[in-house]
Amino acid sequence: MSKIPTTVGLRPKSVFIVEDNIGFQTDLVELVTEAGFEAVTAFKRKQAIALSDRRAFDVAVVDKVLVENDHQNQDGLAILRHIDRKKEGTYLILLTGQGEYEDTVQLDEEQVTVHRRMKKARRISEQSEQIREALHQGARHGPPEYRQGSASRMFCGQDAPGNWEVTARAFLKPAIELLQMANFFDELALTCRPLFERPDDNGIQPTGTEGVMAGLFWSRGVGEAVVILLARDDLPAVVPRLDAWPAELQTGEVIYQARRKNLVAGIVKCTGLDYTAFTVPRQ
Repeated sequence: MSKIPTTVGLRPKSVFIVEDNIGFQTDLVELVTEAGFEAVTAFKRKQAIALSDRRAFDVAVVDKVLVENDHQNQDGLAILRHIDRKKEGTYLILLTGQGEYEDTVQLDEEQVTVHRRMKKARRISEQSEQIREALHQGARHGPPEYRQGSASRMFCGQDAPGNWEVTARAFLKPAIELLQMANFFDELALTCRPLFERPDDNGIQPTGTEGVMAGLFWSRGVGEAVVILLARDDLPAVVPRLDAWPAELQTGEVIYQARRKNLVAGIVKCTGLDYTAFTVPRQ
């Protein structure tokens, strides 16, 4: 088996695990983490729906029955259907009990496109290779096709992408060529994609700090509000603020960063805002 592609841009691919058996969930998290993915967990339908509204996942592994004493419960299918309707390319894996498999074939054909169905073993060790192989398939499934060179459009806000590139290059004075800079921006866009904008913001703009540009977005790839920083030489010790940003926004740690010669980029996790303050994704 070839190596599993476990990253998207700068971040690890995410696996959303919805399982009410804490022992099975814990073992599944360990297996997923060892394979190089980020594991995000939920126990119940309401929690899972809320998490999937906040962020996009690369793979979702969902137990069909989330209430042990109610075998007619279809919470798992409802969760997968909710994720599937977002059309973000999530690879959907449905776990079923030993007596539910054939019934589920008919149900999911009618209600949701499940990419993989697996009968759940009593212990993870009994099907670890099967799960790893499913993750391998899911990792290769990927989101809808990403158009190379579209990052400038995602980051430029209300400006024309060409004008934004000229401004970014003049302000940051990168030592790399324009094509290399565009590829670098693509890597950042893949890390965060899709990005939701705030109506009053205008993408990544020059700040009051010399050689630093910044933009505020909701990243469904990360599942949080983020500030994207572009800087010449080094990231600033303190994130500069733009006037359009809400006063309640609090910037936190740099969760991803990368460098190409003297051009540095960072993705900063933020608190104080939720996704309802943001609008449609930039493409």
